[in-house]
Amino acid sequence: MNQLPRRGALAAVAVVAYGCSHQAPYQKPRTPVNVQQITSAVSSAALRYSTALLPGQRVDLAFKVPGYVSALGQGRDAAGRARALQDGDAVRKGDVLARIRVDDVTAKLNQARSQEAEAEAAFAQAQQAWERASVLFEKKSITRPEYEAAKAANETVQARRTGARALVAEAQNAMNDSALRSPIDGVVVKRLVEVGSLVGAGTPGFVIVDSTSVKLMFGVPEPVLRRLPIGTAVPIVTESYPNVRFPGRVTGVSPTADPGSLVFDIEVTVPNADGRLKPGMVGILEIASGDGVSAVTVPLSGIVRSKNRPDG
Repeated sequence: MNQLPRRGALAAVAVVAYGCSHQAPYQKPRTPVNVQQITSAVSSAALRYSTALLPGQRVDLAFKVPGYVSALGQGRDAAGRARALQDGDAVRKGDVLARIRVDDVTAKLNQARSQEAEAEAAFAQAQQAWERASVLFEKKSITRPEYEAAKAANETVQARRTGARALVAEAQNAMNDSALRSPIDGVVVKRLVEVGSLVGAGTPGFVIVDSTSVKLMFGVPEPVLRRLPIGTAVPIVTESYPNVRFPGRVTGVSPTADPGSLVFDIEVTVPNADGRLKPGMVGILEIASGDGVSAVTVPLSGIVRSKNRPDG
């Protein structure tokens, strides 16, 4: 009576085992992709570059001698009243921008001049003694050791005079360097000191720029480089003057490409006598790239970075 249920259970297990052994294997769903044929096209569009305008010349001025700032150069406010130089003030070449307190420098200069005067007097005396000894030695009135001693004394005093003169020149240079002067005609874009500031040799004081011309710096790949020799006319426009084309010319070409980006730096200079172009504005220029050369084109979405070379 108990054998029938047991046989039924064994049959059910056999059926399940048979079904598992014949189950279809798992297949990963296919990923849909877009397929596009790679084509060849002729490039004829202009290359467009935009970059910030730079001043034609920039000078970062620093103090040569340490000390306290005793005075600043003078500018004019809107009402024409004199005041200390401020950002935006125009300066001329040779204008004094700041002065260092010269008490210590003056004392050193006076001391050096005193030493020089003493050395000059001693040299004159030694020179006369040596000339007299030379005459006496020729007449055999003095011995050679006496003549050599007079000659050595003259040379020693002469060296002392040379050293004293060098000290005077050094102190005079320090006196001259106590005044920080503008080396160019330009505009103050940054004043970094105040009256009473303690500065050291090399402390930045002012930033002066000459914007009578402005420059654009941008990088181009090798195929574009041959279109931009020195002197090539490259007009530019700006967002502030979208309908004005400012004449520019290539004034500099890097002799080597950047190792990382493999582009060559190009410098374009634009005259700016009227001052309409300001450093920091965005200049836009176009360079014709269509030369009838066929090139392979691929969709941008089809370009991926290698996991093994993320910088490739």
